[in-house]
Amino acid sequence: MKILAMDPSLTSFGWALWEDGEAAAGVICPSSRGQPRVHEILKRVGGHCEGLTLALMEGYSFGSKGRGQYDGAEMRGVVKFYLWQYGIPLVEVPPSTLKMYATGRGNAPKNAVLVQAVKRLEYQGTSDDVADAKWILQLALAHYGLPGAVDLPKTHTRALEKIKWPELEIPEELRRVA
Repeated sequence: MKILAMDPSLTSFGWALWEDGEAAAGVICPSSRGQPRVHEILKRVGGHCEGLTLALMEGYSFGSKGRGQYDGAEMRGVVKFYLWQYGIPLVEVPPSTLKMYATGRGNAPKNAVLVQAVKRLEYQGTSDDVADAKWILQLALAHYGLPGAVDLPKTHTRALEKIKWPELEIPEELRRVA
């Protein structure tokens, strides 16, 4: 079983990957611009997609302003089409749901998500984007009862109810023992 969580951005695309109990995370920081940048991101994302069971992506921040939101939307559309083309289910996680799960508050500042990743996920980096991806991955691990999910208070876990989850067959040997 393989799950990819993404915090999409044209300049700092955070990702977290879980495969059969093992986790990895990183950031894609393309140096190119325009369509070559989108192509570079898609190639790197595609490199994680072989055998992928589920993909998750942070949803749009509708309060964002400026030209960057349109360029970012185009990149997201390309990634979403790629996943659809290969039959990979995608779950979009609203930013407020991600923040609620990570901090207990849906309106928490972005740096609070990073602080909680350092505290609860033992994240040793400094990238907000990787921290977001790690928390998005945590949502899936918790929902499907997979190893690696951290225990959180109810103020956080109520975020799980805000997401429409696809049905997945979870191998018995991967299910967490409560």
